[in-house]
Amino acid sequence: MIANPGGSSVPLSGVLLVFVGVALFATGSVGLRALDSGLPAASLQGWAMLLGSTMLVGGAVLRGEAFPAGVVSGESALPFLYLVFGAAVVGFLIYFDLLSRIGPVRVNYVAYLEPVTAAMVAWAVLGRAPTTTTAAGFLLVAAGFALATTDDPLARLGLRSEGIVQSDLSDNGSVEVHYAD
Repeated sequence: MIANPGGSSVPLSGVLLVFVGVALFATGSVGLRALDSGLPAASLQGWAMLLGSTMLVGGAVLRGEAFPAGVVSGESALPFLYLVFGAAVVGFLIYFDLLSRIGPVRVNYVAYLEPVTAAMVAWAVLGRAPTTTTAAGFLLVAAGFALATTDDPLARLGLRSEGIVQSDLSDNGSVEVHYAD
């Protein structure tokens, strides 16, 4: 439902790629909480972007990718500047600030709202209404996050097992399960 909202045939490799991307994004969000580099978030982000972009350009050169001639033009300048400064720099500064303040579970909810926003903009601007399957996928993701951000989600699902006293979302945004002694 989520990997194939249009209902057409999607190669398994594409579904696996989406799954791996989501898993890596979530792992990075949780893993960054444990990272204490001593650098401010903006400096850490700047160095990470420099390293990441250098690796991407290096990989493109090794693959023999050609730099498209039409990329550097007046027509492409504004979208490029938006992607660099608006989406990347400002967006990631906000993301890392939220990550440190509200934790990975809650901050990643924002990332899952992006497709909903895109679908609503496509509907408003292009007249392309979301399908029933797309809406069902959005509701499924929202239900998952509602359970992940509620106090004691195991009890809400009726899955309390012997020995577990409580599961909840801690102050730092991670899910904690407390076992009976």
